[in-house]
Amino acid sequence: MRVVALGTGQALDMARRGDADVVFVHDKVAEDKFVAEGFGVKRFEVMYNDFVIVGPKSDPRRRAART
Repeated sequence: MRVVALGTGQALDMARRGDADVVFVHDKVAEDKFVAEGFGVKRFEVMYNDFVIVGPKSDPRRRAART
């Protein structure tokens, strides 16, 4: 196995040429297109981001009012 680190576009282009067996990228729209065009078999979500805001319950910066 050889790991090659590339940007999403480059990684998908490499796979389109048949030079990759697995691509690990982070652009859902491009990934769905890649599969729809017949270059990929199936897309799997393997990670996601959680954004958590922490602070005092009294909310001195009034963050809750900004959401």
